[in-house]
Amino acid sequence: GTAVTFLIFRFIKKERYYKISWLIMVSVFAVLTAFVEIRIYQKDSGISSSGYYAEIEQYSKVKRQNSAYRFDSEQNELNMTAPLSGDGSFDSTVEGSVFEYMSAMGIKRGPFTVKGQDGADQLLSVKYYVVHTDGSEPKPENTADKLVQKIVSEKGDTLCVFERNNILPIGFTYDKYMLSSEFNKLNKNVRAEVMLDALVIPDSEESLVKGILKKCDTAEEAGIYKGKKITYSARRASKEWQCSTDGFSSVIKADRDGYAFFSVPWDTNWDAKVNGQHAYIIDTNGFMAVKVSSGENTISFRYHNPALLFGRIICFAGAVLYMVYLTVLACGHESCLLHSNIDTTSNKRRMRI
Repeated sequence: GTAVTFLIFRFIKKERYYKISWLIMVSVFAVLTAFVEIRIYQKDSGISSSGYYAEIEQYSKVKRQNSAYRFDSEQNELNMTAPLSGDGSFDSTVEGSVFEYMSAMGIKRGPFTVKGQDGADQLLSVKYYVVHTDGSEPKPENTADKLVQKIVSEKGDTLCVFERNNILPIGFTYDKYMLSSEFNKLNKNVRAEVMLDALVIPDSEESLVKGILKKCDTAEEAGIYKGKKITYSARRASKEWQCSTDGFSSVIKADRDGYAFFSVPWDTNWDAKVNGQHAYIIDTNGFMAVKVSSGENTISFRYHNPALLFGRIICFAGAVLYMVYLTVLACGHESCLLHSNIDTTSNKRRMRI
């Protein structure tokens, strides 16, 4: 961009050609970036452009299921086309704090979402998945999985949506915790399962959970041994879940004081309330957790972006200044016309004399 700007100012001397030059360069840049992105997706997916478009058409017919769960999808575009809430959208359409989770799991960012370790689907509440075939009958991952939707295209391609069993919804409680310093020492292959069983807390915030949750320092204490699940601590999950344009809410009935975890990327602009009272949000590997009490807890998260209000003020002020400018311009134009008429009248009188 800097080089192009230098070349335009260096070789184009006439100002009227600047806009044309910029329009040409922006168009070329847009075409090149689109071409490169298409080539990357074709290379990584092995699907042609026409095949990818056909898959998008089928995906757009997928019905949204329970919003407390996500779809299993590596491809962000397919999730956004439907639109569906998928684990693939963790890659590019959310707050940057999600990269804390990806870094903790050893996942690298790419055009497709890389699958996590064992336990990642449960941690991220990935209940639904899609199987696409060129005509043969799609098969579920497990025989216990339930078929919830089947779509057959005009060409005979089949797309089926299956539902996994034993997946926790977004929003569930913990009775154990582990410090980030201890968590980062663990083998990356078991970290997702450890996060599923123990709330990972920054060392500086241990005082918030100490005495409420049981501390564990190893994968074995968290319920994991050599990558195998032994047991998951007793917890309570969301029994009611609602999403809105500015946040979400959950109802959790806990049998003890603890912390509720939500696999929603953390951000300083989130505001949380538990039973109407403001609650402190803990950043747990890029996600969020709040304290809950024994009994029923109504938890609400609302996203407030101060920049939006600032932007509205600027837009309003700009609109007012523009109206003032137009008014002054109009008044000045009328004044010029009036003076012109006076001068014309005076000249005519002089000519008569």
